Amino acid sequence: MLRIFLMDHPVFQMISDSWKSYLSLGLFSIVLALLIFVFPEIIAYLFATLLLAIGIVLLVLAYRAFQTHKAFTRWFEF
Repeated sequence: MLRIFLMDHPVFQMISDSWKSYLSLGLFSIVLALLIFVFPEIIAYLFATLLLAIGIVLLVLAYRAFQTHKAFTRWFEF
């Protein structure tokens, strides 16, 4: 009876639906850790790549926000 209740719980459903995400994230973390142990200088390259990707994404978001702001304020000009 308790088992049936737990299987219908939303948290259990969420975990059971996303086990593939947890598996891939765990495997990726293990592979990344092994690469860092073997090649310690890879941390600098990974960090630089992360900063570059974040910078590009932020520039694109800023451009889209500016375009949206421009289109939105055009409606309220009299």
